[in-house]
Parts: sequence; C-alpha cells; structure tokens
Amino acid sequence: MSLKASGPLYAKTSPNGEKKLNQQDWDLIHQIKEKVKQLPDLEIPPSECYIILEVDGCMDGWGGICKWKKSKFDSVSSEKICAYASGKFNPPKSTIDAEIHAVQNTMEALKIYFIDKTEK
Repeated sequence: MSLKASGPLYAKTSPNGEKKLNQQDWDLIHQIKEKVKQLPDLEIPPSECYIILEVDGCMDGWGGICKWKKSKFDSVSSEKICAYASGKFNPPKSTIDAEIHAVQNTMEALKIYFIDKTEK
C-alpha cells in the first residue's frame, strides 16, 4: 500500500468533503492499521554511526524521521529508525517556506541524535 492509497480519506478532512465513512473507507482504515502494526520498533543508535534525517513539509505542517546505519556507505536496507517528530504551522506557510521550516524544526527536535557526530 502506498501513501497515495490513503487519498480517498483526505477528501473527508476538507470543509466541504463528505464526513460519513463508507465501507470502502473503513476497509482502507483497516489496511492502514495493519500496515502500522508492521512498522519496525525504534532503535537507539550506537555512539559510532551515520545519522540520516528525512524531512517533509507542506503548507499546514511538517514531519521528520531520524535514521541511522553503521557507516555512511552501508545499504539503505540497513537503515534503522530511531526517532520522529512532527508539527503544524500556524499560520500556514508557502511551499518553499514550509520545506525550509520543516528542516529547521526537524533539526531542532532531533538534534540530540546528531549534535555530537562528526562525519568520518
């Protein structure tokens, strides 16, 4: 299931959207719940590791995750998630401002994971 698969539920959140959930909506909610149950546990990174921040922002809010792997050139499949952070913008931001603030907010929220790291 991709993120786009949850698209039909977004219409329910708009001011003019249909608020009542139909069977297709409930089926989608159950699929999402099953996917969430399969998410990996968060793992505390070792002191010697390579930290990766993935960030996204939109007009209304931002989110970021902190991942780690043993060394910079290890495969993407070896990455483990150690933390996440998110928030809302009030008032909403323009697209480019949202992305910039998303990076700033994620770095501030998750700095405990990378502040003492140096790239080797």
